[in-house]
Amino acid sequence: MSFTTIIQKRTFIILVLVQLIFTFIGGIENVGINKTVGWAWDIANFLVLLRVGDWLVILIGYGIIAIAGYRTSLYLSLLQIFLLIAILSLPGIFFLGNFAVFGLHIAALAVFIGNMLWAVRYRKF
Repeated sequence: MSFTTIIQKRTFIILVLVQLIFTFIGGIENVGINKTVGWAWDIANFLVLLRVGDWLVILIGYGIIAIAGYRTSLYLSLLQIFLLIAILSLPGIFFLGNFAVFGLHIAALAVFIGNMLWAVRYRKF
């Protein structure tokens, strides 16, 4: 199996492996009601919720495309993988602000929508 076939048809598996690697390396943040705050649940860090929603939408979408057997765009899939690795790794390395990480999330969702439209339009098996 060539590199392009793996990227185009197995993007779902690659993204699951990336998520597992970053979960084991970086751990899971301390969020929720067990976090020590004054009187209420701290919702200031909305990026954790955005990250979970982002990953769920993207993994479910690529899972459906994998089950249907469609081929995705090579360049959009590579850009998607790069953006999701950047979302997981860059905030911890460079201490990016919330707006920069939010911009990465919006870019990842835009690439995902473009890739899904490309896959459905061309329907290559």
